[in-house]
Amino acid sequence: MTYAEFFDVRCTDELGHQEIEGKVDDSNPFRSPVTVDSVVPQSPDFDPATLKKFRDQIHALGALWIILGLIVLGLAAMVISGKVDLTKRLDGDPSILLAIFFVSGSIWLVLGILACFKLMPAVYTGLVLTYLSAVGNLINLNICAIVICAVIILQAHRVISLANVIKAAGVPLNAKPL
Repeated sequence: MTYAEFFDVRCTDELGHQEIEGKVDDSNPFRSPVTVDSVVPQSPDFDPATLKKFRDQIHALGALWIILGLIVLGLAAMVISGKVDLTKRLDGDPSILLAIFFVSGSIWLVLGILACFKLMPAVYTGLVLTYLSAVGNLINLNICAIVICAVIILQAHRVISLANVIKAAGVPLNAKPL
């Protein structure tokens, strides 16, 4: 028995008609990306420029979180390598602070990557963590960090509002503008 006889790799007519009629399984991770022209928006006043603006804004937010995560992980790496000595400032073992750096840097890095993949739960999670960070920085009166948190909060809310407009039009968030 040959490989071709064992596995039927031909596309049947039934599958071809399903694809033409739009009845393809949406959970297929190998399907081609959707373009705006192939999706009929439910709202007649949907502007494809909104999709491009959303993609630009969510990529900017994801890049900001990736950079933030890499900075924190870089600081943790400098502490591990011995280039930065925290024992003078902390009165002892910096392992707890090092663990916090590693965990928070990893979380920001992962959230940034997931935001670039246009996963909105990552945006919501990052927004909550940014609010918590803003409260902590407000208590310590760290003005520079408060300004950075405010910029991130504004950007995240901009992304969420654009995503709501796109979802209301019936267009998937991962659609590519032409």
